[in-house]
Amino acid sequence: MRSMMSSTMRGYSAKYLIPSSLTWVLVSIGQCLLSKIFPTGNLLLMNTLERFRKAHHLTYEAMASMVGLGPPSVWRHCQGLRRVSPSAAKRYERAFGIPAHVLRPDIFDGPSEPAPG
Repeated sequence: MRSMMSSTMRGYSAKYLIPSSLTWVLVSIGQCLLSKIFPTGNLLLMNTLERFRKAHHLTYEAMASMVGLGPPSVWRHCQGLRRVSPSAAKRYERAFGIPAHVLRPDIFDGPSEPAPG
């Protein structure tokens, strides 16, 4: 009976009885939506640190040594998995010239407007 059932169920997702091809489509759509929400692969959608890293051909280890942070922390910042702390934003600013307000606009004010006149 079990072998008959497995041959009947072949090609279906075991838990919900969804055809495997439909499961693949749903997973693909989900990955596409997640990539829009959490962009990491598209150069135009990458966060500032990852764009800087790729543009300057730096490894995470090289960036980490220049900034004074650990490579895992730099990797998480570049991937957008961890928010850059205020002190780390200042370190990135000193090391690479990336303004702290770009990395943390919720904390740091943007560049001041020149005085009129």
